[in-house]
Amino acid sequence: MGENRVLVVGAGALGLTAGYHLARAGAQVDFLVRPHRRAQLARPQRLYRIDGDSVETWGDYGVVEDPVALAGRRYSLVLLTLDGATCRTAAGSATVAEVGRHLAASGARLLVCGVGLGLYEHVRDTARWPEERLLEGTMGMLAYAPGAPGAPRPAGAGEAHDRADLAYRRGPSGADFLVAGRPRRAAKALAALLAQGGLAVRVMPVRLYRMFTSAFCTQVAACDLAGWPATVEEVIASSGWPLAARAHREILRLPQFGWPGKLAALAMGERRQAALFAATAQGAAPLDYMAFMRFHHGVKVRAQNQRILADCLAAGERAGLTMPASRELLDRWRALPAPA
Repeated sequence: MGENRVLVVGAGALGLTAGYHLARAGAQVDFLVRPHRRAQLARPQRLYRIDGDSVETWGDYGVVEDPVALAGRRYSLVLLTLDGATCRTAAGSATVAEVGRHLAASGARLLVCGVGLGLYEHVRDTARWPEERLLEGTMGMLAYAPGAPGAPRPAGAGEAHDRADLAYRRGPSGADFLVAGRPRRAAKALAALLAQGGLAVRVMPVRLYRMFTSAFCTQVAACDLAGWPATVEEVIASSGWPLAARAHREILRLPQFGWPGKLAALAMGERRQAALFAATAQGAAPLDYMAFMRFHHGVKVRAQNQRILADCLAAGERAGLTMPASRELLDRWRALPAPA
């Protein structure tokens, strides 16, 4: 195995942020990107930390454009940073298959960073990756490219922010990275590596990880139905919030989440969900949480979020559950035009 050498598939906000912190842990990082991204990565990247008002320049990484070039390389870890919807497109699946063809037998661990029911199984089967080295985890930090259309801009941000290639804020809920805790040995090694890079890592039981990353889509739907207002409080006061809160609890009760989901559904009433949503927004300061949510979840990964809700609804109906709130929420959400 290539000790402390990491391949990051994709060089978007998640890939760059995670790659940078893995490099801080002493890893040699390579990015697998589409050809048009190579020009941007040809120069060192400027990363602006919002909650520290500081800039770091990072250029000590490799760039690979053609998956064929991975043949014979040795990595200890591969991060698949494509979102869940992209992973399942023809192009995304082809990339996953190519990565697996060249690296699945190498001994490397593969971390699936996208979320959604069935995504783990899709990557496992497409990449033909052994389950003892296949992990799930995603970033709790908020990251974006400041120059992208519609990107948020923190209050008081100056030239350092505007000139950066990437801006990020440490996880507002206290976790910079979430890792599902199975397979245990691989998850423990991954958490230790991320922690060496200065990240606060939360290792969660697999059921809880999948449950909460799936149910989050209902909050995004509520924001979209409310027209992406300026504040979380306006979303909570909107007519769609009670519907989204009921759909959230329906998802928690899905059979695959077992008794932890049933207990969570009892605890996560409408008021509790609202309090946690507001606390997360407050913890994101000075970054405007709603502006970030609209940019990232309302536009960039909107297809992923809608698919998650659709897959949760289908899973519930296959199990014989009635999920009226989830059905209504999805129908109303899909009827909306995509945000400009």
